[in-house]
Amino acid sequence: MLDERKAGILGAVVEAYIETAQPVGSSSVARSGSVDVSSSTIRNEMALLESEGYLDQPHTSAGRVPTEKAYRFFVDNLLGPVRLDRVENQQIKSFFDRSHIEIEQMLQETSNFLASLNSSNKFLDLTLYFPNICFITKSLSPSTYISLIFLLIASFK
Repeated sequence: MLDERKAGILGAVVEAYIETAQPVGSSSVARSGSVDVSSSTIRNEMALLESEGYLDQPHTSAGRVPTEKAYRFFVDNLLGPVRLDRVENQQIKSFFDRSHIEIEQMLQETSNFLASLNSSNKFLDLTLYFPNICFITKSLSPSTYISLIFLLIASFK
């Protein structure tokens, strides 16, 4: 856990970087008013934050940029809860309701289509066309099939 001064400096760096998409120097942090210390103290703290994995320096003469660890700390510890108004809440709810229905419909249509192509107990490998999908049908009776679609989720680093 970061002390209050380091957290303030890190917050100022993250906010400035979000606004400008440029490396942030100690003088910018000092001007932001987030901490009441000198630029040289901020520079020293930024060096410590870099050694702890919160900041990165693209090259020697540049300011610092936040790392993923810095953004995680910022979101978890420095951002307050965001209050949405009634209209924004409704827009978000409508979006996810619609998206869920569209996904359910797409899976149902995909299942029906693939079952029509794959009319017995088979494993249909679609990875040639869609790298993350496998499809299995299982015949329960001459007219009833169970269709399973497997989405193979790859993890990326």
